[in-house]
Amino acid sequence: MAIACEFEPKKCSLEYKTNIWDIGNIPNRLLEYFLKSKYMVDTLLSKTFIRAAEQNFRSEFSLSNDSFWIGYRIKNRRSSCKKFVIVVRRERIPQTKDETLPSTYCGLEVLVKGKFDTDGESRAIMQEEAKYKLDEHLTINDSIIDQLLQAHSNITGITTSPVLSMNYNGDKPHKLKPISCIVILCHTKGVVPMGEKPFPTYIHGFPVDVRESCPATSATRPPHVGDTIKADTGMTKGTLGGFVFIGSKKVYYLTAAHVLVQKHFLNENLFNRPNEIDTKILRKVSQEWQECGKLERGYFGHIVWRNRVTVDAILVSVDHDDHKPKDTCTFLPQENVINAGFSEGSKPYFTGKIKEILKLDTSLDIVKYGQKTLWTKGKMTSFNAFNKIYFEANDPGEYFYRNYYGQIVVTSNSGKFADQGDSGSLVFTVEDYQDPELQCIGLLNAVNLSTFEVFITPIRAVLESLKLDLNAFTRLDPPFYLKYFNIIQETQALQTEILFNIEENTREFRTSNLRNAPVSSMQ
Repeated sequence: MAIACEFEPKKCSLEYKTNIWDIGNIPNRLLEYFLKSKYMVDTLLSKTFIRAAEQNFRSEFSLSNDSFWIGYRIKNRRSSCKKFVIVVRRERIPQTKDETLPSTYCGLEVLVKGKFDTDGESRAIMQEEAKYKLDEHLTINDSIIDQLLQAHSNITGITTSPVLSMNYNGDKPHKLKPISCIVILCHTKGVVPMGEKPFPTYIHGFPVDVRESCPATSATRPPHVGDTIKADTGMTKGTLGGFVFIGSKKVYYLTAAHVLVQKHFLNENLFNRPNEIDTKILRKVSQEWQECGKLERGYFGHIVWRNRVTVDAILVSVDHDDHKPKDTCTFLPQENVINAGFSEGSKPYFTGKIKEILKLDTSLDIVKYGQKTLWTKGKMTSFNAFNKIYFEANDPGEYFYRNYYGQIVVTSNSGKFADQGDSGSLVFTVEDYQDPELQCIGLLNAVNLSTFEVFITPIRAVLESLKLDLNAFTRLDPPFYLKYFNIIQETQALQTEILFNIEENTREFRTSNLRNAPVSSMQ
């Protein structure tokens, strides 16, 4: 069958065949016409349009398959009409306009949720549950769990409760019935994944109560490059740039000094004073702030390295084993790697190599990962630049400035290379996108909010000012699979060379024998 609908000023038509599910690039305007925020009957045609919208959404916003899913809402269980929704699950909610997803796409509602975001219902019920007694006949066996998990992908837990929650709506009072029930915990309540049925209302005669909850282990995860960090004494947030090593076991985080140090401490004497500053360093894990170390040494001022350079850097010592990096190679996050020129699924990694920038080089591909703007790509536009950086004083509305000398300037043609919150990020150059090994060129410290020029301190000046060896990063090894992949490549190359030499020698031997063979005439 054929479908046609008019859009000014053109008419757009779609030829549809019932045996084709992936029908390619259907225009978004056509999809919106059919899907626009309404309840519809679940037919083969509606499924086809939904899958086309899903494909376009994935492509336009560069999302992986496991970071979003299509679901539907129902008016009631007696109705066959469904309202489809795009549910996006992210480790981190976008904080800038460039990252923010639209509230609707092709007429479908877009629901963006953090990995551990819930509506608070389970938390609100906890205190009341202790007042009631659970029916002793209510038990959950393995077969119930297996059946539910097989039929529903949105489940995060299955438990029991002595109370049934009714009509929960945020902070407004809601009704609790003293009825023992089976509780199905899910990530997103009210949206059923496409292709699945709603949760059952009763199981073995007991009512089912659906609540949002995302359980997680109480253990902290190891720190990552790009983590959000701050001091407990201030509101400024920045980025965990990377790890450096002193001796055989001592591990430090590297970031910008102004992220963690109160402004009145920012001076040339900072190097010997961090341990005098009474502050705790925190990093954000899920939705919580966890202590992750203490200030060790820093530098905020000018040094002479080829020319005058201003350094704004500090180290945070890591004494607790849970706060030390577990990998011998630092893999950077994969979220939106294509924004930095990498292919989808690439794993950029850093083994500690640095690259000294001695002059303006506009040919370099420069990338960074920061907690605010994630992966970005840019080009050098200036070298040995000067800028006056303004800081907000401890009193609101008051500012002071510091002069920054000898900075590398980077900009991006496709948006912001960095924004407030990215201070402390390591900045890299990448030479081969097929083997995405990164080489560090500097530490990000400031951004011009008018021109979006980003100021980066050369990494050698940073290391020297902190009394670190130039190989402070290089205790990291290449990824295991890459190391052995390279060995295999070298072995294959050697085999090819040997076979080539054997073939060449055989050809020469045959040619030599032909020349020396007796010649007979044919009569």
